[in-house]
Amino acid sequence: MTDPVRAPGADHLAVAGMIRDKVRCRFQLTAEDFAHTVIDAHARQQGPRDIAAFAAALSIDDLYLAAACARGDEEAWREFRDRYFSYIGDFARRFLPAAAADDVRDQLIGDLWQRQRLAQYDGRSTLRTWLGAMVTHASINARRSAQRAGTLAAEKRNEPGATVNREEDVARREFALRVNRAVTSLDAESKLLLLLYYEQGLTLDQMSTVLNASKATLSRRLSKTRDALRTAIDAMADDRSPDRTAPVPHHLDVSRLEWDLAGALGWAPQQKRGSGV
Repeated sequence: MTDPVRAPGADHLAVAGMIRDKVRCRFQLTAEDFAHTVIDAHARQQGPRDIAAFAAALSIDDLYLAAACARGDEEAWREFRDRYFSYIGDFARRFLPAAAADDVRDQLIGDLWQRQRLAQYDGRSTLRTWLGAMVTHASINARRSAQRAGTLAAEKRNEPGATVNREEDVARREFALRVNRAVTSLDAESKLLLLLYYEQGLTLDQMSTVLNASKATLSRRLSKTRDALRTAIDAMADDRSPDRTAPVPHHLDVSRLEWDLAGALGWAPQQKRGSGV
């Protein structure tokens, strides 16, 4: 039933028409009601953009499924379960042992349903990519917790460590802050690309299977993402930058971005990788 409080305007009618053309409205969520979800997402974006162009760029059927799930539609949730539960578990096992991966899967599925986290999905990436980013984040947090527990236990029995070069440590911290700022601005898909390639050490062939994209496409996306990061970090490293608090020595230049990217995000890199793709 159409929301009686929100009278359909021209934008609503246009979006509802586009939805009827492109989406198989198979749940209780009608095209008219779903149009409000799309319009609300458009209103939350930064900067003006034609709503028709905005809607056309969305993964619109994925957004329809997520919106129906967020409304508590059991048929929608069954479809989501059949399409994504196994994917969530399998993806978590790329980061964690089986038992820990199952814990992450169960917690994430519970959050998606009970806490309605699916309502946060905005359709700007595919639902598969968005879920992959969520699994990645949850898995890294789980691994960090396990590593911290192991570190605390080790510190009780470790010998005093080597003397730290304070000047270099300050410079590394400053560089890490800049990398973090640059990475924060990336979309979920770009973050996932960086994490899979640099932290998990997946090849482009392996990533192609996970992300359902060709090796050539992923190579271009990865190169574009790295270039954007280098540009952002170079800009922040400018002497005129107001947040410059410590000099960045030459050996911490962006030519070593891959190594310092992993360290800045708290990831534990499996190996150093070259800058080429």
